[in-house]
Amino acid sequence: MIRCLVLDADPLDRTMLVDALKRHMDVRVESWESVSALILARWQSAPDIVFADVRSTESLSAVVTYPALSTCALIALSAVPGDAVRAFDLGATDFLLKPTSQRRLAIAIARVRAGAGTQPGAREANYSADVGTPLVVAHADTATGRLQEWIASDIEWVMSHAKGTRIYTKEGFVASSLSLARVQNSLDARLFLRTHRRALAKVTCMKSLRRDSSGFWQLELTSGALVPVGKRRTALVRAMLTVAAR
Repeated sequence: MIRCLVLDADPLDRTMLVDALKRHMDVRVESWESVSALILARWQSAPDIVFADVRSTESLSAVVTYPALSTCALIALSAVPGDAVRAFDLGATDFLLKPTSQRRLAIAIARVRAGAGTQPGAREANYSADVGTPLVVAHADTATGRLQEWIASDIEWVMSHAKGTRIYTKEGFVASSLSLARVQNSLDARLFLRTHRRALAKVTCMKSLRRDSSGFWQLELTSGALVPVGKRRTALVRAMLTVAAR
């Protein structure tokens, strides 16, 4: 059973998160309004995960320095996307934008359950997507101010479109204002290959290389999707397919 601690001065936000966490039958939850309240109560339990609001727990630095919490996985919360930078600088394992979805919350818990955030070097793991790790690609959309999030392991391919990109998964695509270069820089270079100046694809989803009726090269993915391949990149794509087939 995973033990969770919620720190949030807002009673409504605190209650909503506690209720959401209790939907996970193997999660035990406690909640307090601040680190000061914990200290006054001489609270000494050792939770596995601390969910702390960036703006209402005095300081995230208090969370990471309080002895009973210093070794826990820290998941920062905020209604402001820009707070993510501060949260990760202080060693947060993950960042959740309020109000968070049940799916996003489940992902955060799954990462900790798998060992991320509670082992040495966990802070660095947030910045390099290890193979098989369901890390989240997150960026603040400068046009809308909203935080855009995608689970890296769900992404199959990405293509430039209009003034942004389309990020394709098995369920379809999500339009983004981010450039292809920014999306690529957020993904693991070991898993994603630039196939065209306007596209990149996940190596493990590659199936075959072929020409279309007009003579242009296309990469067929296991999902059936067709990704454009530049003429100068055909040799590299062909080599990757050969390696993947071994």
